[in-house]
Amino acid sequence: MLHFFEADGTLITTYPATHVVTQLAFDSGDSPLLITGGSDGSILFHNLTLWKNDAVLAGKRPRSKLIPGEFNENGSPKRSKPKSPENKNKNGFALVVNLESIGDLPPSCFDGGKLPAVKGISLYAPRGNGPNARKVVVSDDSGAVRLYFAKNGTMIRTLDIGEPQTSSSIAKTGVTLAIGAGDGVSFVHASKADKVLSRCEGITGTKVISVAYDVLIPSYLYAGLDNGDVLLFDTKFRANKEAR
Repeated sequence: MLHFFEADGTLITTYPATHVVTQLAFDSGDSPLLITGGSDGSILFHNLTLWKNDAVLAGKRPRSKLIPGEFNENGSPKRSKPKSPENKNKNGFALVVNLESIGDLPPSCFDGGKLPAVKGISLYAPRGNGPNARKVVVSDDSGAVRLYFAKNGTMIRTLDIGEPQTSSSIAKTGVTLAIGAGDGVSFVHASKADKVLSRCEGITGTKVISVAYDVLIPSYLYAGLDNGDVLLFDTKFRANKEAR
């Protein structure tokens, strides 16, 4: 079950997800999009419509319907005004969540009939492009990276980052994606996702389970390990396919 809240913590709505959600990514704006990744390896794309009382604030606007046999003063057919959702919260907000598409799954993702669990999702729009150009990068337990078109869930390609069973969350800065892989971090071009550009090596015997870029110093990358330690990499020194 997914729960959606206002900034002050007031619940707007709940949505019964059709899989056990292990990761999610959200893009706001005029065309909000929610992507969820499941423990079964599935990727689901949802569109959202946010209402405030009888007005649509963001998302898909429901179409008005023709009223048979009724016309305006200028002779054009009358149209009924779309009804707002009834399940508004105390502040008048309502959120409608609809499943838009299901992401393609490559044959290589199957392991004895079971799909690898999703570990990381990154949703972004290439610089200078609109919402229809948004792309999605997904990492899973097989050590593979999948690249999708966000508008319809079509898979563009997959990339093996060479560290099965150990991929983690995904962090993005500029045109680069950082993905925890084994005891280090691999870097992939965000738009292409066609090869591993470089790698930061961590501590042998550990696994990177989460990654995040520093908000104030974008070249700093934090990597959380399964033993509780956190590594700090300065990625601007990624020369000769290494970082420190």
